Parts: sequence; C-alpha cells; structure tokens
Amino acid sequence: MTEEKLGSEPSTQSAIDAVLARNLKRVRKARGMSLAALARDSGLARATLYQMEAGSGNPTIDTIWAVSNTLQVPFSELLSEDEAPAVQIIRAETEGPNVVGATLVGRLLRRFRLSNGVLELLHLRIEPGGITAGHAHPEGVFEHVLVMQGKLRTGPDDQQATLEAGDYASFRADVPHGYEALAKEPVLAALIMEYPPTMDLTHLPTMH
Repeated sequence: MTEEKLGSEPSTQSAIDAVLARNLKRVRKARGMSLAALARDSGLARATLYQMEAGSGNPTIDTIWAVSNTLQVPFSELLSEDEAPAVQIIRAETEGPNVVGATLVGRLLRRFRLSNGVLELLHLRIEPGGITAGHAHPEGVFEHVLVMQGKLRTGPDDQQATLEAGDYASFRADVPHGYEALAKEPVLAALIMEYPPTMDLTHLPTMH
C-alpha cells in the first residue's frame, strides 16, 4: 500500500510505535541483519530504520511493508504484540492498529497461525477518488477480498476485476496490484492476507 500511515490518535500511535520498535529489532536480529544491511536491501534510509527501532518517526505503511517484505515476514509480525485470545471483541472504528491513507483506512483485526501458514484479517474502508497501489509481496502471498458495500476494482494490475457487494476475489499478491472505489459511496470490505508456511516465524525469540 502506498504512502499510508498508521492510526493518527497520539496515544494509539505511541502504543503502535512501541510494538513496532520491539518487533522490528527482534525480527531483524533473528534474521542476523544489521541496520545497514536492512537499509540496503529494503531501499530505506538507515536513519528511518533507526527511528523505527527507537519507537519514533510515525512510519508510513509503505515503509512497514518494505521492511516486512525484506525480512520475509507477515505484516502482522511487526505490528502484533501477542497472540489474540480465544474470544476477542474489537469495536468498529475504535480498536485495532489502523493504516490510513488518502483513500483507504484499514484495521488489522487478527492474526491466525495455522499448520499451513499465517492469515491476517483486516477491515478496509476505501473512499472514492484515487487508487491505492499494493506492493508486490513475497512469493506465495495471496489476498482474499470480500466486498460488503460499494463497488470495487481490485486484483493484479494486468487482471483487475470489478466487484460489488457480496462478490469475492482471490489473487496472487506477489505482483503489483491495487484497490479503487468506483462509485460515490465508500467501499467496505474484508481482506484476508494469506502467507505461505515459509513466512511463519514461530521460532523467533520473544522480547522481554
């Protein structure tokens, strides 16, 4: 996703930045990568990564995707503090790490670890007036989209389809793709990110 930031509430942002800082340092060290190597491979400035590990800088979602792709981990590996409980309630528009951009608001609701990989569940609100471009994720990543309201164009850049309420699409997300609301009303959709078993890093050490 391009140039989109995490939730704008100061207290929420501070908490998200702290979780991101701990997880980034944990994953980077488990991968045996220095900040310089991560900066080189991700195309990001070393100062940007230093700020992220310090819990500051309010990084864009574009930056976080670049880091997670380079480290070959699910997006939620950097944003989730703990595994969710068996019963969990997340209230609409008030809880869950947000990704916010000019035309898209997304909320990370839950991460699921399965025997065949990792799933992430997100709620999307896509406003008309622009295209949200999606990064090409690591090989084997799929996106599953269920439209609940509105009219959406989505899919790989060379195979995009138009979806309406009740329509579902699944596509490989290891190629450039995008999201665009086509009508006057915003699109509400559920997004499931599906990661291959090779990206399930349950063996990584925890931070204390």
